[in-house]
Amino acid sequence: MRRNRGGRPMPLLLIKISKDQKRIYHLKEIMSLDISVEALKSKPSIGQCFRCQRYGHAQSRCTAQRKCVACGEDHAARDCQRPKTEPPTCANCGEKHPANYRGCSRCPKPRPVAAPVRSPKKQAPVSSMVLPGKSYSRAAASTTWTQSQIQKRSATPKTAEKPVKAKTLRTPRSVLKKAPNPAPTNISAMLDVLQAMSQQINMLSNIMRATFPSESLKDRK
Repeated sequence: MRRNRGGRPMPLLLIKISKDQKRIYHLKEIMSLDISVEALKSKPSIGQCFRCQRYGHAQSRCTAQRKCVACGEDHAARDCQRPKTEPPTCANCGEKHPANYRGCSRCPKPRPVAAPVRSPKKQAPVSSMVLPGKSYSRAAASTTWTQSQIQKRSATPKTAEKPVKAKTLRTPRSVLKKAPNPAPTNISAMLDVLQAMSQQINMLSNIMRATFPSESLKDRK
């Protein structure tokens, strides 16, 4: 194979074989020369008719007038009698090149592939408290309160809080019935109690005297 411009040879070989020949793709070496076999990749292009040399359809469905690919006359390419010394003539534009030349002005160019649209990068939030492009004086001025704003804020009535009802504790009737009677508070009752206590003390002293005579008490001492 040779280059299109200059005709310099390339380190490539084009081999035409049948489609069922798959063993050639396993070749890795020929005469101590490392090789790699790949299938021919066709370029994306619009099809051209071999009958009328126009684009967009195939020869099997063409009903137009036949034109030669070399001279542009009404005959097949194999029947062309143009001398090889004469330059070819395009059947589409009339210039000096074959009709299958891809650089022809009438040859439709493939549409360019649109570049993928990239979404704008999201900036990470600034971790510092100082905002870019904003000084401390501007930040402090935006948060200061004027005297009128303070008066309006203090004049706004606050929502009245609901009064809390005090719950009264009621003692049950069973506790009131079982409670003992209160002690007497009048003086006469207190005197009666004291008199009864003195009588009991006297009775106890008499019992002790009768039980323990004075002589026995002296002996014990």
